[in-house]
Amino acid sequence: MPRVPMPDGPQATPGGIPQGRLVSPEVSDVGARQMQGFGQALEGAGQSMGKIADDIQARADQTVAKAGDVQAMEAASKLLYDPKGGYLNTRGDAAIKGYEVAQQGLRDQYASILDGIPNPRARAMLEPALAQRMAHARQQMDMHAGTQERQFRDNTANARAVVSYQTAAQNFTDDKGWSAADEVARNETRARAQINGWDETTEQLQFQQYRDTGLKARYDAWSVKDPQAALAHYLKNAAQLSPGFQDDVGNKLFLKAKSLLAMEVNANGGVGFAPAQGGAAGAAGASTGSGDLSAARGLRNNNPGNIVKSGIQWAGQVDGNDPRFASFATPEAGIAALGKNLLAYQGKYGLNTVQDIIARWAPATENNTSAYVAAVAKEMGVKPDAPLNLRDAATLSGLTRAIVRHENGKQPYDDATLGRGLSAALGQSSLPAAATRAPALPDLGQATTGLPLIDGLPPQWKQEVLHLAATQAKQSMAAERQVLDQRVKDSSAEYMANGFASNPPGEGAFIRAYGQDEGVRRFREQQGVAALGQNLQQLKEMPAAGMAELVKASKPQPGVGFAARQQNYDILLKAVDHVNKARANDPVAFALQAGAYGIQPIAKPDDLGALGQEMARRASVAPQMARDYGTPVNLLTDGEAKGLTALLRTQPVEQQKKLLGAMAQGVNNLPLYKAALQAIAPDMPTVALAGLYQASGYRTTQGHDTADLILRGQAILTPPDAKEDGSGHAGGKALVKMPEAKLMLSDWNSVTGSAFKGSERAADLYLQTARVVYAAKSAEDGDYSGVLNAGRWKSAIQIATGGIENHNGSQIVLPYGKPYSQFRDYVGGAAPQAIKAAGGEFSAGGAKLAAADFARMLPGAQLQSVQGGGYWVRAGNGVVMGANGRPYLLQVPR
Repeated sequence: MPRVPMPDGPQATPGGIPQGRLVSPEVSDVGARQMQGFGQALEGAGQSMGKIADDIQARADQTVAKAGDVQAMEAASKLLYDPKGGYLNTRGDAAIKGYEVAQQGLRDQYASILDGIPNPRARAMLEPALAQRMAHARQQMDMHAGTQERQFRDNTANARAVVSYQTAAQNFTDDKGWSAADEVARNETRARAQINGWDETTEQLQFQQYRDTGLKARYDAWSVKDPQAALAHYLKNAAQLSPGFQDDVGNKLFLKAKSLLAMEVNANGGVGFAPAQGGAAGAAGASTGSGDLSAARGLRNNNPGNIVKSGIQWAGQVDGNDPRFASFATPEAGIAALGKNLLAYQGKYGLNTVQDIIARWAPATENNTSAYVAAVAKEMGVKPDAPLNLRDAATLSGLTRAIVRHENGKQPYDDATLGRGLSAALGQSSLPAAATRAPALPDLGQATTGLPLIDGLPPQWKQEVLHLAATQAKQSMAAERQVLDQRVKDSSAEYMANGFASNPPGEGAFIRAYGQDEGVRRFREQQGVAALGQNLQQLKEMPAAGMAELVKASKPQPGVGFAARQQNYDILLKAVDHVNKARANDPVAFALQAGAYGIQPIAKPDDLGALGQEMARRASVAPQMARDYGTPVNLLTDGEAKGLTALLRTQPVEQQKKLLGAMAQGVNNLPLYKAALQAIAPDMPTVALAGLYQASGYRTTQGHDTADLILRGQAILTPPDAKEDGSGHAGGKALVKMPEAKLMLSDWNSVTGSAFKGSERAADLYLQTARVVYAAKSAEDGDYSGVLNAGRWKSAIQIATGGIENHNGSQIVLPYGKPYSQFRDYVGGAAPQAIKAAGGEFSAGGAKLAAADFARMLPGAQLQSVQGGGYWVRAGNGVVMGANGRPYLLQVPR
């Protein structure tokens, strides 16, 4: 601490009193030096203490800063990585839209942490660390947003390319639409290439993949409707497909069309020969030969592995008519080639699992490789990735059998045939002698039929069609009919039960069995059954207007086959009538049974949260359901309405209000909520009205909760534990003795007068409601006498109805909660709005009523209550009509 010089004169004591010297000058000098040393010691100690204090404070500041840093790390971690809401866990459009929100959240979190540290030194320590963490978090967000944005654009481009072809494939005959889809796919592929950095080759491969898939879908759809036209189009446009897809698509189209093509040949005179039977049988034990036109392509070629022609000349390979796949003299030769290929895969390329072998044997560009792998592994009884030793004869045989089955749909070879072929593949023996393969069928590839489509087929296909035509011409129609009749029965049963059939006979089967004219007629009858079955399955979800159009379109016209069509039509009419009756009887129950509109049953009506959610779902679809079904708007099944009614009967008033409130909040639409309450009204009309009043927020003129009064009165008159015989409560069924009904009715008629003229059902509802309000108010007043209190009864009527007033000589029901003075003033000034709403066109008694005359008559005209807040304007013995020829409705707001 600083040294203070001592003065020569008297010293001031702490109390301020001067003191003289107490020692000699010599002693005083010594004392002064001692004091000086002491002062220096104290100064040193003070500096040390100050440094210690500074160190302590610095460590404290560091601790606060580190705590803030930890807090920042936790906040950033939650913001970025939280499984339920972390930004880095968002994907696609959500990540793009949430980027700015997440950035702002990061800034807000860090700002909040700094604001929570008042010490400037601790803040100064923390700020650089927070800045670094914020920069790191932002970098992660930027990278994630960029990645998701690219992925989103890439996925969108991919979806547009796919959907463009899918849409075009359904309109398979529209070449312009296909060209447009082609252009969309090309553009989207180019966009994906830019996004992903593809080179030109990759881009072209992707585009071709889109086109291949799209064309395959196009021809699949087309071949269902018109296989011949689909095949003709394919033959002209096959070059658009990649080589791997050309044969696959072409073969499928040909298989679907060849029977019809063969029938067309026979319809034009046939081919005039019978096909040769059998063919090159090969070695003993072969179960198929090249001449079996019903066999798969690989079996006809004695090439069960479908080995493609190449520069390799396999042992036993011969010239064949197949343009793509190799042909062999015997089945053993084809099996040996298959086995050698598999052994090369393992020996040369190290492929020793089903997964690896099939992936190379049947690449995904041309096959459903995963399904192929699964089928082979299952048949062999091994896992797809389990190592195999193909030098083991049993293992090689098992793999070969599985591949033959998958390639051809069956495995027809016996053990001896397989053994001879695979033994040759393993080098253990030679193939059976077979110099050449004799042609199984006459070579008709160069024949001319005069039919452009058939003459334009590749030679192998043309030959198959012509031989099939010859086979069809020679088949026994009686045998065909026996088989066909059973298929027709099975298919018809499936159509009626499911709307589709697993194996329906085609037109060719009918023609082969019954001849051209009769076969076509019977085929069309079967198509009628199929259409009927599909229609019956669709009726459950078909709108009422759609059913009417279906019935109209299905009405049969006289002509050949009229009896069968009329029978189907009668079945359709009965089904439509059944569906309409079921919908009209209980539309919501019908929708639940049909699984339509996404609604669910109300299993626990006392679960108010679930009840509100389900009512919200139903409110969102109820108008559409009503339009589709042609029924009034409904939100509850009959059973659910009864369940809610039973629950309301047993609940105390507060629980009733909560249940009604949950329904109202879920529906969130007063007209729809009213529809829901109407389902309850037949059993509890006053409770239903209370629910409507509660949802509308109606209160009495004294500010009381109208719904509460009604519900309490209902509970008083019909307490939950009251029995039908009146027991269960002291005092009987009702807790308050009510006045004689005829006295109450008399006063009711006096108060209401003609207010409910023409609305007797409404009058009865309001009368019941007024009774329960009277019971509630009697209980409030402690009056259990049963003597009619006229004032209380009139007040109850006003509360139940909203108010009855004499307006220009007629009784009306006021809009609930609106005093008569406001009502009168509104009606007096409502003419301009009414004239505008009606377009200025009125009539009365059949004569035109000028707008000015209507404006003059309205303030003094009598009104007739129609519905809550709605009134007809009376003119003489009738009412004023609007431009639409209907009574003009004056709507007065509540």
